Amino acid sequence: MFEQGGAPTCDALVLRALQATPGGVGQDAARQEMECLLANAYGSFVSHGRQVLLADDGLAMALAATHPPKVLPEMSGVPAAFFVALPDAAGAGAFVCVDGMAQQLRVVMLASGFAATGTAWWQRADEVLALTLRYGESLVLPDVPEVLPWRDALHALFNSLAMLVQPRCQQVAELAQGDKARAEALRRGELPVRRLTWPALACAAGVVVREGYWRRQAGVDAVRLVWVPPR
Repeated sequence: MFEQGGAPTCDALVLRALQATPGGVGQDAARQEMECLLANAYGSFVSHGRQVLLADDGLAMALAATHPPKVLPEMSGVPAAFFVALPDAAGAGAFVCVDGMAQQLRVVMLASGFAATGTAWWQRADEVLALTLRYGESLVLPDVPEVLPWRDALHALFNSLAMLVQPRCQQVAELAQGDKARAEALRRGELPVRRLTWPALACAAGVVVREGYWRRQAGVDAVRLVWVPPR
């Protein structure tokens, strides 16, 4: 089920870390809620390796011409936490934390340009969307004003999430390999990007005759989807 506002509450460790920062924790409830929401999302992202997932140009074009899945597949084998860099047209990116025990994803989406220099970011609740997605349940968007501006970004996210568990989807690491080289790259501020690719896409030339879609794989207990690429 698509559940808006599905981010976890601020636990004691995160709250202590926020209180230790130079600015401390905001005094009003709205600011505290925003601070805890972002601290949880970014903290999970950092503690699990700061992995950024990004579709290459050809796959991004194909996914843009694909109807989003109607249900969330089982997300086994994906990183415990990561950031999905969506295409510019989506106007957003998403921190994703995988809760395998509860079989759900906790997602925090940020609009492009969020927290620009000089802005009161804690007052920009319209540029942040928190939600919970559960395996095997509907991804049909609710018809509510808070969600409608995020429609394109959410559809792009759903396609990207489903792509992560496709056996034919290749993930190419773009950060130096090995513990020492990786640590040095992270100190330089580089992020471990994994670029998603799909071999021999028929729509690579940029002309789409038939849109892509997702079909449910038969004969398995868990929800698994198979991508039928656009042509």
